[in-house]
Amino acid sequence: MTTTGCFTGILLCVSALVATSGDSVLSQGNAQASDSGTLAALTVEIHQLRLAVEESTRAQTQTQAIAVYLSVQKDRIFQMASRLDSLHKDVEAAADESRQQAQQLAKLTEASSSGSLDQDMRAAIADQIRDLQHALPRSTAREQGLRNREAEASQTLQAEEARWVDLISRLEQVIKR
Repeated sequence: MTTTGCFTGILLCVSALVATSGDSVLSQGNAQASDSGTLAALTVEIHQLRLAVEESTRAQTQTQAIAVYLSVQKDRIFQMASRLDSLHKDVEAAADESRQQAQQLAKLTEASSSGSLDQDMRAAIADQIRDLQHALPRSTAREQGLRNREAEASQTLQAEEARWVDLISRLEQVIKR
């Protein structure tokens, strides 16, 4: 072989080697670009997943907190309803007492005006009338006080029930997110 032929052969080999290396470098560059695109997409997806987990954790924490509030509120409503029932029974008892005293006072007043009573009976009836006249205003005042407390308890129960409805609404909003 001649030097020129040898030189040409070497040039061909070098050209082939350069061409092969260039293709290899280009394919590595494309692979790195592809890997870098995949890595960026994976990073974005992991970030989105992290945000979703944080939002889920926040919603779960809110749901648990509202559930605790609902439990406490349910107990408050139960206590207020029991208190209102008790006050209602007390009002009925006080009203019955006032009504009985008023009826008894009316009967005694009518009996005292009867002409067939002796002096001792009239004095005994007069004492009973006087006692009832003092007791009746106290009974009526007690009844009115109980009615006022019953009205306040009823308003408090309504407020507690409104809080209950508000908490349920908040829970529904958290669940819808």
